[in-house]
Amino acid sequence: IELVKKFYSWELPEAVKWLKKYAGDYSITDTITKLVPEDYQILYKTLQPKLSQSSKAREYLKNRNLDYKKLAAGFNTGKEYDKLKYCIIFPLRSENDQVVSLYGRSIYDNAKCKHYYTADRKGLYPCYPNPNTKQLIITESIIDATTLQQHFNLSSETSVLAAYGTNGLTPEHFKAILYLIKLENIVLWFDGDGAGSSATDKYTKELKELVPNVTISKVEMLEGEEINSLLDSHEPEILQHLYEKRT
Repeated sequence: IELVKKFYSWELPEAVKWLKKYAGDYSITDTITKLVPEDYQILYKTLQPKLSQSSKAREYLKNRNLDYKKLAAGFNTGKEYDKLKYCIIFPLRSENDQVVSLYGRSIYDNAKCKHYYTADRKGLYPCYPNPNTKQLIITESIIDATTLQQHFNLSSETSVLAAYGTNGLTPEHFKAILYLIKLENIVLWFDGDGAGSSATDKYTKELKELVPNVTISKVEMLEGEEINSLLDSHEPEILQHLYEKRT
């Protein structure tokens, strides 16, 4: 593979495509596919323009009160990538701001599973927080993080970081938090249900042990609501109202 890349001055996907075409024996082709790690940086760039081209994807985001024009995301019909089909594609980024994994949110609410990640998930969304961050807001989901980015007034010293569900604060999240030497406040903003409440209590305790000099607070959500779902029945100002009442 490296020889083909060097000879033709190609990137990895082009080299693999050429080898598949001329390998002849299927077992060889299959082995090549399994050995080559997926380049999520290139894949994400391929899927990005598909978002604006898909009326179904745009309609889904509109129904979630999100403006696709302001969203750093893509869409996968399954033609370019055989996983995360019919999903809005969100990039998970490394400390060096490289796309190292993908999160897919199905546009079909009747799907058996709505949330998908690529194998061996790593990286953070929307990215590693700015080193100058003084306040960090942690949401329960990626959709909620994007909702705050579009509908909530974030100061230059505030960063948003998405957990991957109620059990989704990973060692990588904690590592990123430890790097924020100017951090003063962490706000946990999880869903208004039992799972969200339990996760908030759990992570409040863990974060106090991790960064004892940082103030940990929580936003009390309306019963049964998520950050994003609040906008179905309220104006965006509800987010500021709840935030100001945090405890």
